[in-house]
Amino acid sequence: MRKILTLFLLFTMNNGFSQTPTPCSPNEFFTYLPSEMNFGSITLDEDVVEIIGISSQGTMNYSYLINVPNSFEISNDNIVYSNSISGNGLQQSFYLRAKANLPNGSYQEIMTITYNNGPIPCQITLNTVIQCSGINPPVVNTQQIFCGNTTIADLVAIGDPGKTVIWTEFPYGIPLAQNHVITTGTYYVGQFEGNCMSTKIPVVVTVNPIPSALSSQTISVCGNQTLASINLNQANNATLKWYSSVTSTSALPLTTQIASGLYYVSQTINNCESARATITFNNINLNAPTIASQTFCSATPVSNIIVNSTSGATVKWYNSATSTNQLTTISTSGIYFVEQTLNNCTSIRTQVQININGNIVAPTANANQSFCGSTTVSDLIATATSGNTIGWFSSATATTPLTNTINITSGTYYVGQSNGTCWSAKIPVVVTVNPIPSALSSQTISVCGNQTLASINLNQANNATLKWYSSVTSSSALPLTTQIASGLYYVSQTINNCESARATITFNSVTVPATPTGSATQTFQDGATIANLVLDQNSVIWYATHNDALLEVNPLATSTLLIDGNSYFGVISINNCTSLPFEVTVNVTLSNNDFIKGDLTYYPNPIEDILNINYSDNITQINIFDILGKQKKSFDTNSKEININLSDLSTGIYLVELKTSTKKQVIKIVKK
Repeated sequence: MRKILTLFLLFTMNNGFSQTPTPCSPNEFFTYLPSEMNFGSITLDEDVVEIIGISSQGTMNYSYLINVPNSFEISNDNIVYSNSISGNGLQQSFYLRAKANLPNGSYQEIMTITYNNGPIPCQITLNTVIQCSGINPPVVNTQQIFCGNTTIADLVAIGDPGKTVIWTEFPYGIPLAQNHVITTGTYYVGQFEGNCMSTKIPVVVTVNPIPSALSSQTISVCGNQTLASINLNQANNATLKWYSSVTSTSALPLTTQIASGLYYVSQTINNCESARATITFNNINLNAPTIASQTFCSATPVSNIIVNSTSGATVKWYNSATSTNQLTTISTSGIYFVEQTLNNCTSIRTQVQININGNIVAPTANANQSFCGSTTVSDLIATATSGNTIGWFSSATATTPLTNTINITSGTYYVGQSNGTCWSAKIPVVVTVNPIPSALSSQTISVCGNQTLASINLNQANNATLKWYSSVTSSSALPLTTQIASGLYYVSQTINNCESARATITFNSVTVPATPTGSATQTFQDGATIANLVLDQNSVIWYATHNDALLEVNPLATSTLLIDGNSYFGVISINNCTSLPFEVTVNVTLSNNDFIKGDLTYYPNPIEDILNINYSDNITQINIFDILGKQKKSFDTNSKEININLSDLSTGIYLVELKTSTKKQVIKIVKK
């Protein structure tokens, strides 16, 4: 059981010259501390003594010395606190805590504290604290928020009947006066009865400032505008409250329609309301503009249309009575709607007929046009309607068409059509002028058996397409499925639909080598590599998959470790002609140099990042290979328990070669 007794003592320091500590004579105690210092004996397992001393004897520099019996110990959370308060002289205060770990039974322990004030020390001896029955802390909201000037008296805590509630700035501080001004921070509240104090509860207090008042001003509003629409450049997190008078306690609804006259407004931030400002509203009614039907030759900016509007008003055009998309140009004949705005007030809309002479529509054209090599305006393609003339322009605002002989480059051009002096709207056309690719090199190539034109690579550009012809002048390209015979062929490369000149390719057809032969199943000891595979022919090239062998991609290195149960595919290549693959399935058996099977564990498998390996002997080296035999990682180690990070490996199957000083083992893992 843990109890806390708080002793509040007022010490008056002697001002003699003796160096021998004399008893400190308490002149005054708080009402809840008995003058008797001997509290007798207690029976408890653990106790905390808190002593608070106050001096009001002018300016003092003091220190204290604690004589703690063996059964007491200064706790790790011992705090020495001092504070200066101006008043009738300088008041110094402090407190300390000592914890007694007492066995069950009755004891009388003594704590001696010596205070040094200048040349004369004084001393007070306290007997063991009394035993207190448990006191619950008061009921309190641990988050309390206030506005403006706030004191201890404003804090709210509900104590038990007959008990006194106190507030402190620290967990073991001096009680604060009711008129003590508080700021945002943490305060502590407890309650006591007689000599016994409850534990103290921390309360987070937030003291928000009262917002400054808004500026009084005069504002013009329109028609049925409501208070919700008004912005006074208040703080971003502020809420406006409107009142009909300076002293009214009921805020007006934000749906209140504004009439000309005086209103009073405050801003509220964090539930703190400012003083009220006076707002004078002037309600303005704005008439609709007047306008007559007008005719234009072509699409026209709305600024060219004559409107009778109120002086100072801004005119806005729309294509319907309810549209919110403001028009800047009218390009087709029809009924349009115009309104005027003044001092943030908008009139109703007036409808009017606007005519565009001839109603010339824009021509049709492909919005993206590509050309090869030298290109002029005459190469651009657009279709005009009957009786109209096409014209190309360098910009949307240009008024003079480009001549047909002008060379053009990649960029955006604009096309319109005219009838007399009236032009249609212009539409943009993105023009791309691509260079003609250079011709490929003429050469002689040996091909194999039934090889087709699709299989030929001439080191053309990455984005190039080859076109094959039977003659220099042929206009029909050969199908890419054409089987190649010995003789002459003609090839071009096409990039971005631009075709190069043709190069001459001489093909020599070569017979495909026969498929290699040998044992389809072969057995090896652990640690065997591709170099150990044997067929009847020499110079066999090995692949991990049948498809790789057919495409002649990803050949396996001779050092690639063989995996038990895997198949490998061998081919022979003569004069760049490769045979069909021969499949060999391997069985890999354990050797005397393999790890002891029951002593090796590795996990997880599959893995995402960390591979854990445990063995009965120190593993000295780890090598990681991909399925093609390429070494990806190598680690020098010397441990029985190893964790390696493989998070940077790509998804796939990997071989992990483990070595000790005398053995080695290959394991297969899957990287997710």
